[in-house]
Amino acid sequence: AILIVAVAYGLVRTRVSLRLPATILAALLVLIVAIDLRAGNANKVYAGNAARPDRYIGPDWAAAATDPYVRQLLELQRQVAPDQFRIYPDQAGSQWINGPLVWGVQSIDGYSVLWPREYQELFELGTGNLGSPVFDLMNVRYVMTTRPLDELHPGFDLSGFRLFQDGWMKVYENTDAMPRAWVARQWVLRPADTTLAWMTENSGSLRDTVVVSDPPAGGIAPGAPVEGGQARIVSYTNDRVVVHASMPADGYLILADTYYPGWTATVDGRPARVQRADHALRAVWLPAGEHDVVFTYRSTMRALGTILTIMSGLAIVGLAVASPLLRRRRAPQRA
Repeated sequence: AILIVAVAYGLVRTRVSLRLPATILAALLVLIVAIDLRAGNANKVYAGNAARPDRYIGPDWAAAATDPYVRQLLELQRQVAPDQFRIYPDQAGSQWINGPLVWGVQSIDGYSVLWPREYQELFELGTGNLGSPVFDLMNVRYVMTTRPLDELHPGFDLSGFRLFQDGWMKVYENTDAMPRAWVARQWVLRPADTTLAWMTENSGSLRDTVVVSDPPAGGIAPGAPVEGGQARIVSYTNDRVVVHASMPADGYLILADTYYPGWTATVDGRPARVQRADHALRAVWLPAGEHDVVFTYRSTMRALGTILTIMSGLAIVGLAVASPLLRRRRAPQRA
């Protein structure tokens, strides 16, 4: 981003000093954008079939939150709030991959998404078998598809799914979906490069066991399973999540959101360590008792990007204002 800004700034300066026509400057700026997009999307496959555009993209109604399917999902979200759930558009058309972000519906998928490698690996493992507890772990409550689910995923155990709504778009409810926030009954310690393998081999344990790559502070070792832990989401926004946890003993609170740099946590107002759990999710170690856990996102890079954007905008505006003034000053000298 810094390189692109520097090149754009250099072009504007060159235009002022060499008096390049505005059309040439505009063409060069468009070329820079094209090169940047090409570099960022190299080797991406956007459509892997020869379906007609109206089948691949989906009807126009999907672009608006007034569609009955979208309204129903939004109403379901309102009913469970502050609790959360996600959807999975399974070959439902690209509008259903792009749309949820606009509509405010949470989805595990996206279109050419810049997501962490660990989440990509967890996503591929989970969506490779919708009947797997790995898929349930991702808090997917509803699957949207235009074909019967057993036709799309033959040979898998889909007994946990029920047809919630039928029509040209079929909505299946995953009755085995795990909650967004939960307390692990027990935990295991495995190297980071083996967590997915462990999850695959021990998928039946994922509903009550969390796998981490680093022990809690103090080097605590896994102990006997603990029953009765509970977690309840108090409030949820894009950059702040508050969870109340009841811990019968020391253990892990898991938030089934992506582990990502910039997320911090406090426990009862005191800073706490956010750990990577289940390969791509977040966890916080809690002592026994009642606790309020607050996850907050503060990104240094986002702040830096905002500053650079503002500075670049001010520089371009300044040059645009200064350019005609410089030309007026030079005109009498040439005369």
